[in-house]
Amino acid sequence: MQQETDNPFENIYAEDMQRIYHMNTEMKRFEKTIGGILGACNMIKSLPGRKYMLLISAGIPDLSPPDMLPNILSGILTDRLEDAYRNKSFGKIDKIKIFDPFNILDKKAFKNGAEVITELIRFANAHNISIYSLDCGTYVKRLHSGASAEFFQKNEMAQIYFREGDNIRKVQNLRWISEDTGADSLRGADKFEEFRKVISRDLTYYYQLSFYAQRSEADDKYHKIEVNVKRQGVDTKFRKGYMDYSKKETNKMLLVTAFYNPSLFKELPFKAEIIPFLTESGKYEPWMNIALPAKELFRDRFIEYAPKLFNLHVWIKDKNDGEKGYGGKINIGLNISPSFLDFVKNIDYLSYHFKGPEFNFGRHEYQIIFALFDPQTNEIGTWESSLFVPVLKQNNERLIINCVLGDTVSNSKKAKTIFSLSKKDGSLESDQIKFFPKVTNQFKKWEGASVFMQLYLPHGKTKMQPEFLLLGEDRSLRALPKVLLSEFWNEKLKVWSSIFKLELDQGTLGENSLYVEIPESEEGALLSKKMKLTIIR
Repeated sequence: MQQETDNPFENIYAEDMQRIYHMNTEMKRFEKTIGGILGACNMIKSLPGRKYMLLISAGIPDLSPPDMLPNILSGILTDRLEDAYRNKSFGKIDKIKIFDPFNILDKKAFKNGAEVITELIRFANAHNISIYSLDCGTYVKRLHSGASAEFFQKNEMAQIYFREGDNIRKVQNLRWISEDTGADSLRGADKFEEFRKVISRDLTYYYQLSFYAQRSEADDKYHKIEVNVKRQGVDTKFRKGYMDYSKKETNKMLLVTAFYNPSLFKELPFKAEIIPFLTESGKYEPWMNIALPAKELFRDRFIEYAPKLFNLHVWIKDKNDGEKGYGGKINIGLNISPSFLDFVKNIDYLSYHFKGPEFNFGRHEYQIIFALFDPQTNEIGTWESSLFVPVLKQNNERLIINCVLGDTVSNSKKAKTIFSLSKKDGSLESDQIKFFPKVTNQFKKWEGASVFMQLYLPHGKTKMQPEFLLLGEDRSLRALPKVLLSEFWNEKLKVWSSIFKLELDQGTLGENSLYVEIPESEEGALLSKKMKLTIIR
């Protein structure tokens, strides 16, 4: 039988902590919902005339209800509750910054759900989009076993009351979006039949009025609209106002949409990856690499002879809690000239490499989003991937930190620090060697390939003899000849870094699988890594 504690502060703490974690969950749902609606708006905004959208939802979470944390706000705090107040989870509730986690919109800071919904409504109205909503009417009963009626009444009724109030606010947000975009929100037993009538009426009987604002250019401000009719007894439904977005602000909203809905943006094709490079200090640097396809981006397009600029946006966020890990913008400038177009006729990809700032990765899985933006054409392409960063401290097992395919070239200037990333060209420098990762994993047979790896060896370094096995389309397995170009042992971190050169003469043309194996030893079991390797002529 469950017992109610004699300490009233224990109950206060438990209730508020439940609400804190509930708030975190609701924030994730809120971001996905708003991001999805914004993505749909961006997909149809360029269509002529009035646009209609149907949103079927149980509601949009409310992130700032006044009764969310009553005990905290009233100052009733225990020691543990003060710890929760300082906790990252509570900090996100106390001062919410959502919708624009990587500050794409610059000056705008959204600190609660109402501000975000207001921005969404203004964006929809600016592009003449009406958002109808249909409450799906989902209701989930809460079942509790093993609790006495007395315990249930005292300890659970408050939570049920809180959740019911939360559900009401969700539906109110749904209604707010619909009504302020000139549409309707329908719920109840007859909502489907009522929806058919409303849509039939709205699509049949309406006036479309327009006017030209007396401004020479967009001012990025909100302008109210008031519509009055002389006829008595008439209810009017109209847009309450609009944001006069400039091209710059519109592009920013487009990037926010790409962050939340990367799969919708594939106008600019490219490939990318981030490698968590372990530095001598024991922290990681995001090693960013992209490949622009020469045919799709240059040879197949009409490009005038002039400077060309691409903006590359990179976002890293924790998959578990959505926490921002890293965000940056990189400008890629090109000079489009006859010689440049002649150059891209003979290559498959243009490759670029960048070194990010050093920071602490936690032991989490991260979502990586690259967005390539052309400010001249407003086209966006995205690339998504996942990244798991191992934590070395207190780990007693051998593991592979990095294993990357690429090319090596000679370095005319000897590197100041062995196995370090160059700020100038994004290469890995070691002695008189430069290593460049190859995102495409495509290699010419006669040139061979190189492999960079970092291994964590907690029991110390022994004689390392990695094996490189190539499995071709003919299902034959071949051991590739290798040459060790450079190596470094970090005694403090127990990390071995190395670069090997591989010969591909024995490989078959086409797609192959490369198996990198670190043989079993007294210090640990076999380590293995599989990578795709394509051999071309």
